[in-house]
Parts: sequence; structure tokens; C-alpha cells
Amino acid sequence: MEIKISMHSILNRMAGLVLIPMFALATYFICKDAASDGLRIFGLVMLGALLVFSVWGYFFKFCMLDYAVFKEDGIELRSPFRKKAFFKYDEVIGCFAYYTSVLEKKKYLTFTSIKHNAVVMHVDTSKFGNIIALNKMQVVYVPASQGIVEFLQTKTDLKWYSPK
Repeated sequence: MEIKISMHSILNRMAGLVLIPMFALATYFICKDAASDGLRIFGLVMLGALLVFSVWGYFFKFCMLDYAVFKEDGIELRSPFRKKAFFKYDEVIGCFAYYTSVLEKKKYLTFTSIKHNAVVMHVDTSKFGNIIALNKMQVVYVPASQGIVEFLQTKTDLKWYSPK
């Protein structure tokens, strides 16, 4: 049995789509109002560079399209492009946590590798949040749905952290 769960909320995954009308509007105004052809080309090149940087950050720094696959023998961390990591259940510590953004606060489950000697209790995707650090540590965080909690209760080698 495999359970595939997206790590980020729908609102955060849709945030990248907001850039499309912004870049379209900026392209229109650059083409319409540029003082010369040289400035028009410069503006479009800079806008293209900003688009490439934004897409790179969205996919590779904030990892907005990453997902977790829960299998019988462990947790697989994946991106749309490749498999990032695989953790056996005895290699991680599970914890009930919160996932917050500018607009929402949800109950999540986090799975942190034992080698970090830490437990993540809060996933913050706001402006000064901890999401980039968590992605570097390869922390797996998923919504705490009833189905995944029942599946994880059958894993006897999974360690859980419960704050006092």
C-alpha cells in the first residue's frame, strides 16, 4: 500500500500562478511604454531573468510541488523531477505540528531525521518562515488526515515526539 500526499497546502501551491498575470501585465507595459527599443529589450530581458529566478525559487528553494509517499517500509520524499530521499520509519521522529502561512493555520505531521537531533513542531511558510531550512534538512511534513494517521499507527518502529 502506498499513500501519496502533497506537502504544501493548495493556497501555497497556487501562489506561483499569481505571477502569470503579473508578468503578462508587466510585459504589456514594457512593450507599450518603453522610451526606446534598447530599453524595451532591456526591460524584457530583466523581466525574463526575474521570471527564471521566481520559478527556480518556487521549485527548488521553497519546494512547493514536493510530495511524500508513505510505503510499507518507509517514507519517500519526492519532487516532480526526482526522488530526494528515503527514510525508514525507525530513522525519523514523527510529531504533530502546525503549518502556517499568511492566510491559514493547519494541523500537520512532521517527520524529522534522527541524525538532526531535533523535532520540527512548526512549519512556517510566511515571509520570514523556516521553510527553506526545513527543505535543506529534508523534513517531511504532510497534512494530518485521518487516513494517514491510521496508516502510521500500524508502524511500530516509528518514534513519536509528544511535548509536555
